[in-house]
Amino acid sequence: MFDHQIHNSVGNVYNAFIYEQVDYPPHFHKGFEFIYSMGEGASVGVNDRSYRLQRGDCVLVPPYASHSMSIRPQSECLVIVFSAHYAESAAKQFQSGTPNDYLFRLSVEAESFIRQNLICDLLPFRAHTAVGKPPLLRLKACLYAIFDEFLNQQPLASVNTDGLLIGKVIECIEEGYTTDLTLTSIAQKLGYSYDYLSRVFCQTLHMNFKTTLNHYRCEHALHLLRTTERTLTDISMDSGFQSIRSFNRVFKDLMGCSPSEFRKNEE
Repeated sequence: MFDHQIHNSVGNVYNAFIYEQVDYPPHFHKGFEFIYSMGEGASVGVNDRSYRLQRGDCVLVPPYASHSMSIRPQSECLVIVFSAHYAESAAKQFQSGTPNDYLFRLSVEAESFIRQNLICDLLPFRAHTAVGKPPLLRLKACLYAIFDEFLNQQPLASVNTDGLLIGKVIECIEEGYTTDLTLTSIAQKLGYSYDYLSRVFCQTLHMNFKTTLNHYRCEHALHLLRTTERTLTDISMDSGFQSIRSFNRVFKDLMGCSPSEFRKNEE
């Protein structure tokens, strides 16, 4: 099963790290992901493509594409996850097409600009070094430079209608996961049959609709458990669960412990 990183899907996401020791199994999220190899030998997979990165290689992961990553010492990478919000006109191009490949290299000028404005003086670094967010206009300039380099080398050719459709389904989930949302109601809203939408959803995300919906609900419940003292019943209702029993069951399945155990451990 692919993991949905909800924290990289909801809101205007931006986070950046330099990794030198990390393994991420297949996952997906709504944000774009830029991977820049500063060493040798990191392994990255995007959809059905696998890459062994050399120094200077880059990968751009579009929204909702399944991807994985394995980075070891001497293969360190800068990894940035960001919302389309930060480079809207460039990101919109991915709504009507997909690249045939995800690997590219920065020009000397673009590489120098990005290293100077995004990495700055963080070298040398330790594993999981957080990279601060630069001023907004500087950040946008860097992201547009990345898109420009990528699209010049990997033009968007094929139209991914299934990907666009699933993007609309995810948007419906983001807007209504705290309600009694069903795939049937979404299918009616979007004008598709339930069977077709269910099949495309599972084929695209390798996860059924109910599991994805529960990921969103558990993420919301986690936030409330960490930041409030509300009762578990209130949290379950506010997160979209129909009963405290289903909340306990789903939460334990996804998190490995009950909501009460999680709150106790947090305390």
